[in-house]
Amino acid sequence: MSRLIPAAPFGALDADECLSRAEASGVDPRDEAGLASLAEDLAALSADRGLVARVAERVLASGGGAADNGGYGAQALLLAPPGRRFVLRAAFWPGADERMLADSGPAAFFYGTAHDHDFAFLTCGHAGPGYLSDEWTLAAPHAGIAGEPAALVSLGRHRLAPGDVRLYRAYRDIHAQAPPTALSVSVNLLVRDDAASWRGQYRYDIDRGCVAGALAVMPAALLLDLAAALGEGLDLVEAFGRGHRDPRVRIAAWRTLERIAPGMARPLLAKPDVAADRMLAAHAHAIATNLDQVRTDPA
Repeated sequence: MSRLIPAAPFGALDADECLSRAEASGVDPRDEAGLASLAEDLAALSADRGLVARVAERVLASGGGAADNGGYGAQALLLAPPGRRFVLRAAFWPGADERMLADSGPAAFFYGTAHDHDFAFLTCGHAGPGYLSDEWTLAAPHAGIAGEPAALVSLGRHRLAPGDVRLYRAYRDIHAQAPPTALSVSVNLLVRDDAASWRGQYRYDIDRGCVAGALAVMPAALLLDLAAALGEGLDLVEAFGRGHRDPRVRIAAWRTLERIAPGMARPLLAKPDVAADRMLAAHAHAIATNLDQVRTDPA
């Protein structure tokens, strides 16, 4: 589950300082202990209760043109320009009785959606009572196929109270947030993982105990589709499907070929190394089954 990290603010930090210190820390952002060592800096930044309001006012004064949200929609606001290894942002959590929640619906804020993350991050309660979070961990990895059983272990519910700092691990910590009693804000330090765009982020069906599907379309999948459908990239897609080092990219290439050039997909699914990898084998079987159904369906 996410880890609560004791972190007492040691003094004042502004957003630029906080991000600069993280970038210069030498911390390997893939290392849990290293990321945890940045918790006090995040707590010090979050202790400035006027922080998010000042950034919001600056964005509004610019006419809204400076509202770069880092790809997180209206729910988030960048607090400083993204660094090379980290991103610093605030996230907004409307309360259960807020008009914006009634107008947009809970799905707009991911409320009630059990999901993992394709990046690690620290989060700190900044303002308001804090959202509620039901948490699970995975007892075993899965292949990422919709409907596939997921070994979910329930770890209970907590609230991200003001000043609390929690660390979430990529692909391992799963949570579903619930609305706080009033508008709340969290401040997050996200790890920038260049490989994340080649990987997936997943939703989970807790009642059925399975993978519900991808949380969003993997950017790599879109690039592969574009290269194959709009350009002359079929050979490149085939090469990725034959032996890319990341199995998720390899699977995305298979999916592209399944749609665009199924004859090129079949030999790749039968390669000897596929059967030796649980994730590759599961997806290869699913794609081969789909191709067999297409071949046998009457015209």
